[in-house]
Amino acid sequence: MQGSTKTSWGSEGTIIADRYRLDEPLVRGAMGTIWRAEHLRLRAPIAVKLLDPILARDQEMRSRFLQEARSAAAVRSSHIVQIFDSGIDSGIGGGVPYIVMELLEGESLDVRLVERGPLTPGELRKVFGEVARALAKAHSMGVVHRDVKPSNIFLSREGPYEITKLVDFGIAKVKSELLTFTHVGTKMGTLLGTPQYMSPEQARGSCTVDYRTDLWAMAIVACECLTGRCPFSGKTVGDLTIQICTERPTAPSQLGDVPPGFDAWFFKATGKTPGQRFKSMAAMDGALTPILAAAEARAALSSVPRNWVRRTCMKGSWMKAAWSLPPLPSVSQIRSVSATVLTRLESRWLRLKAWARSRLDLWLCLLPEERRRFTLVALVSICGLTLLLASSVQRSSRRHVPAGIAPAAAAAEIETAAPALRPARAAELPAAAGTVQRNAAAGAVQPSVTAQPSVTAQPSVTAPQP
Repeated sequence: MQGSTKTSWGSEGTIIADRYRLDEPLVRGAMGTIWRAEHLRLRAPIAVKLLDPILARDQEMRSRFLQEARSAAAVRSSHIVQIFDSGIDSGIGGGVPYIVMELLEGESLDVRLVERGPLTPGELRKVFGEVARALAKAHSMGVVHRDVKPSNIFLSREGPYEITKLVDFGIAKVKSELLTFTHVGTKMGTLLGTPQYMSPEQARGSCTVDYRTDLWAMAIVACECLTGRCPFSGKTVGDLTIQICTERPTAPSQLGDVPPGFDAWFFKATGKTPGQRFKSMAAMDGALTPILAAAEARAALSSVPRNWVRRTCMKGSWMKAAWSLPPLPSVSQIRSVSATVLTRLESRWLRLKAWARSRLDLWLCLLPEERRRFTLVALVSICGLTLLLASSVQRSSRRHVPAGIAPAAAAAEIETAAPALRPARAAELPAAAGTVQRNAAAGAVQPSVTAQPSVTAQPSVTAPQP
């Protein structure tokens, strides 16, 4: 949190609720100012958010401000800013609402995009996955954020690690009865949120906005993280609202370099009606993760020069070639590619099963009612007979080989016995020929001789009738 902003009430050294001392202002938000403070009893650094003095005059805004604390505190997640306390301090300006939260060290996502440019697929996969887990937990509790944007996604540094935190539940919508302590409604036609990231139903001011508006906003954030540009751009709020409600967003591939498959995912997430989008935040994250993982793996493999061996080894510098070999892909990258392949195979198998089942259902529906059971029994019988026939063919194909003798050994025995059989068969043939000639001279009927491989031919002689 960076920056320095003064408010009309509160200054450095001011004590809030007799236990929180304001040290310095950090940043000013849509509803107030966030201060770096200290818990006087625990001597611990904290952050205190004070409602803007102009908004504090409106009772609805005061209630909405306090509901932000209740909403964020009810959703217990490591990727949502932790709330410690909230209330109204009557000692300053006739009563100032405040929220005490954890002090985060780092920068917001919009600052990161401005300073470093678009994120890589690997960076986006981490940020998107952590925010998706936070939103999925909030949606399960009946809380809709309604203001997801890069400035409300904070990249908190904890030593060498970086954790993504979702902040500012100021306009969150609570549906769960367990979390609604004070009724804070949304009037028909009230525009709440940041226009560039609002869904069509939210831009129209509909009072039936549900969790799927957060899915739309996350798709816009993902597109901006990869390309550095927002798919909707209008000169005025009215022009921007018309584009969101009536026009198809610009394809991310036309705004910058995106991985293959990202456009299809983006258009699925930004359907004009909530029913056209993903069913949940988890499903949306599950569809994006393989796309980004595959892009990350391709980027790692593309870092290996194609002709590095030819450039270095052909010169005779084998040691130089060994040292110039780029590092191999990490285990996580290999696992991500394997997960991508398995996911695609599984999806194709599921599509094939769904297609076969739909065709079978259609065929059964076209049959009369009394013939459906007969058709099912016939199909099962055909499948069973096919399996039995295949098993019998397999068993019969193995009968020519005696049990316990390998095919190679049987072939060797045949080759060994063949030379011994040839002389005996050659000696038997002249004797058989002489017998045939004597029978023919005696006037017998022409015999039918059948030559057997190892048995002497026996002529069949028929005596003449008187």
